[in-house]
Amino acid sequence: MVGARVELRTRTQPEHNNWTRHLSFKNHDGEYKRWKLDFSRKSDRLYSAEFPDGFEVLNSMIEPGGRSYWDSMYLENRGGRTELPLAHLLVELHYEDPAGNSPRDMDHSKIPILDGAITSTLRAGNHKVALNGLARRSRYAWAGVDSSHSSLVRRVARDLGKCGSDGPGDAFGKNCKYGGAVKLLCSEFASWYYYQEDIEIGGEDFRDIVGTQKMHDAFVAADRAYRWHNGRKAWIHKRTEAEYIPKAGDFLERRGADGDAEHAMIMLRWDAANREAIVFNGPWPVTLRRVKVHEEEIDKGKDYWVGRI
Repeated sequence: MVGARVELRTRTQPEHNNWTRHLSFKNHDGEYKRWKLDFSRKSDRLYSAEFPDGFEVLNSMIEPGGRSYWDSMYLENRGGRTELPLAHLLVELHYEDPAGNSPRDMDHSKIPILDGAITSTLRAGNHKVALNGLARRSRYAWAGVDSSHSSLVRRVARDLGKCGSDGPGDAFGKNCKYGGAVKLLCSEFASWYYYQEDIEIGGEDFRDIVGTQKMHDAFVAADRAYRWHNGRKAWIHKRTEAEYIPKAGDFLERRGADGDAEHAMIMLRWDAANREAIVFNGPWPVTLRRVKVHEEEIDKGKDYWVGRI
């Protein structure tokens, strides 16, 4: 985490122009981490925040074992005397050089985890406003995801902007979220959502996957694997050579020129005109990524595969 932008608009002018509030994060065990925000007036009813304690709290959530703090957020007043009639909240997190290329219409290093209208009033004294609904809507809008998308795609989109893994030993729920070594996290990231959505491919339920090759093998064994064909400029079934157009939620795999599995991603949309994929990439951070499939195969010797869900 290298930066952030936090702006708050109010419905009416508050009594004071400067005040401190907290963006508070609660983990599975009910413990809080609080990010201090010092707001000052920027223009009429618009306030921007500075961060007197920097990003130490957010960076502590990136470390293995801290990921679950991202799942429950609040705007919190811890004793301040100014009531805030809220209208709009923007919280944009800035990550340093996320892997890959940004989609053409955005910067994938700057992720708005909150960006939308909010009609609650944050009262004076000790009071907090839940932000999970706003967070979900904000991330859907940023990714272009809506109710027509599958529950799998919506589940991944809800995690945009979050970062880190549960780490080994997290006993919450039925499936620790990305608990293995850093080099294995991409396959754990992709497979975790398939398992949570009860997706099975050829008997593989994707629980505790710790290698992209294992995911590749599952789709090949189930006869659901397609390889990019540079000459035909299409995704071709491994056995039948039938063409396929990838769908949101499909597995996208990158393999090296040596044939080794390199990276696992989840497809969001396929851009046939540019022969590029927009994918969910994670988990440090979970963001959108543009994959230049055709160009990388030609120029870098990469080998791309799609696994059909």
